Amino acid sequence: FARPPHRAEAPAPLAPAALTARIAELIAAEDAAAPLTDAALAESLAAEGQPVSRRVVAKLRAAAGLTARAARRR
Repeated sequence: FARPPHRAEAPAPLAPAALTARIAELIAAEDAAAPLTDAALAESLAAEGQPVSRRVVAKLRAAAGLTARAARRR
């Protein structure tokens, strides 16, 4: 009998509060001269196994009081 291919377990999805905290961590670690866009933040989260849309990132970022990319540029 053939076995199905082995699949790595995907990490459990994070709660919105945990996602917001991770977004804040990514923003704190970004280059001040080239801040991350919401799309780049979404890509970073997806690379960590937490796929979320850019729109969700924008909503969570705004709800946490974190400013948009243009306001974070220094």
